[in-house]
Amino acid sequence: MLIQKVYAGFKRLLPTALSKPLRALMTALLTPAYFSWLTGHWQSALRGKPLNRAGAPIPWYTYPAIQLVENKDYRGRTVAEFGAGNSTLWWAQQAAQVVAFEEDEQWFNYLKSRVPANVELHHLPVDLTGIDTKLGDRRFDVVIVDGLDRFKAVVVARRILKPGGLIIVDNAEGYWGAEGTYPIMDFMRAEGFQRLDLYGFAPGVLLPHCTSIFWKDATFVFAGQENPKNYVRAAS
Repeated sequence: MLIQKVYAGFKRLLPTALSKPLRALMTALLTPAYFSWLTGHWQSALRGKPLNRAGAPIPWYTYPAIQLVENKDYRGRTVAEFGAGNSTLWWAQQAAQVVAFEEDEQWFNYLKSRVPANVELHHLPVDLTGIDTKLGDRRFDVVIVDGLDRFKAVVVARRILKPGGLIIVDNAEGYWGAEGTYPIMDFMRAEGFQRLDLYGFAPGVLLPHCTSIFWKDATFVFAGQENPKNYVRAAS
C-alpha cells in the first residue's frame, strides 16, 4: 500500500523515537478514512443507500455480515426476503431466484421497474396478510428478515427454510416485541437454531448494530468450500 511505502521512507530517515509516534498518529487518523473508502461507507452515507466502493448495491447489514455472505456461492440457490431494497438487487446477482416482500407502496413501485427478471417482488401489508397465497409451498435456501412484522416474518422464515438453509435477521438487537423482551430470539432458541451475532457498522450508518445468522444442524454457507478473501489485496 502507498501509506506503508510512505511510512517506510520516513522510518529510514527518522530515529525510532520519532518514527513510532508518527506511525501511531498516521494509524489513528487514516484507519477510519481507509475503512470508509474500502467498504464504500463514505459513498453510502453521501448517496443515502448501501453501496460498495465501486457504487454497486450491497445489503444493508453490518459489514461483518456483508463480508460473510458475499464470499459464499449461491448459484442455483433461492432466496426469500422480507424487506426489499438494494439487498434485493445484490441477491439477484448472486442467486437463481429472489422472492421479495415490501410493505412501503412507494418504495415497492420504485423497485418494481428496477429489479431484474429473476426477482419476484410483492407488495404486502406489515402484518403479512396474504403471505401464504404468494408463497405457496415453496421453500428457500436463504431467508432474510429486514422489514415488515419481523416476528411474524421469522415464524414464516422457519417454515419455508430448506434443510441446510440460513436465516438472516438484521437489526437483531431490537426488541421486536414488548420493551425488554426478545421474542425472535426466544422463538429461534425453542426451534433449536444456532446463532451467530455479527456486530458492527453498516453502510452509511453512524451507529453500529447487529445482524444475526441462524442455522440448524448444518448449513451450506458454513461448509467452507471457499477460501478467505483478502480485502486489502483485492482493493490494491
